[in-house]
Amino acid sequence: MINIKKITIAQFKKRFHVKEHDPFSSGKFTIDDINKIQEDFGIIGVGKKLTTIPGLIKIFRHETFRVVTNLPKLFFTQLSGITQYYSSKTKPIKNSYPFSDYVLKASIIAMVKPKRLLEIGTAQGWGIAAFKSVLPKCTCYTMSPRNTYGANNELPTHEIGWVFTSKGLTVNQIWSDSTKFHYNSFAPVDVSYIDGNHQYDFVYSDLINCNKITKKMIMLDDYIPSATSPRGGVLNWGWWNRDVVSAVRDFLK
Repeated sequence: MINIKKITIAQFKKRFHVKEHDPFSSGKFTIDDINKIQEDFGIIGVGKKLTTIPGLIKIFRHETFRVVTNLPKLFFTQLSGITQYYSSKTKPIKNSYPFSDYVLKASIIAMVKPKRLLEIGTAQGWGIAAFKSVLPKCTCYTMSPRNTYGANNELPTHEIGWVFTSKGLTVNQIWSDSTKFHYNSFAPVDVSYIDGNHQYDFVYSDLINCNKITKKMIMLDDYIPSATSPRGGVLNWGWWNRDVVSAVRDFLK
């Protein structure tokens, strides 16, 4: 029986002496980045009007029958994004969702002072860009297949990693399906951050493989047990969260 205890952000920071590191204090990130990342996350605003219901188009690309059962909750959480979108315009970048999420993750990773870091799941590159900004001396790798068709976050190849590329951050791009990569030939890393395909088989495989090469810490995205779980500023909840939770529990067993 696996007993996973919940802990608040405040409790975690106090217990592990986590100091805040702001990846966006370098001046490389601007209000345009807020607009872009919120658009990428499905929060799209033009003037004073919200022009789309966030995220639903991407959601409906995958396993519709599982989405329908969660539709009321998804719709409610998407509407809550309207308030977040407009309130973010008066906040510092680091306090605007989803930047605030990367501030927390970067601060936790910085806690263990990694020299080598592997991210699985490049997407646009916001995560690895935040980590590299906080840890400029850390050798950072990010992994993604060139074709992400069929994943829960589909992107054309030319958009993968555009954030760290456009910001001039030195990140090593590994073009590979994470389940097919030869980890035995890859030198150990201090931290692995798993944010790739959220389907069960991928998450479980990523945990098994990262456990072989990671010396200090494995961090995962989207471990959210249910639609009613406290999740900070995360707006969406869906089948992928259940898959992540199931994979983690089975891995721990």
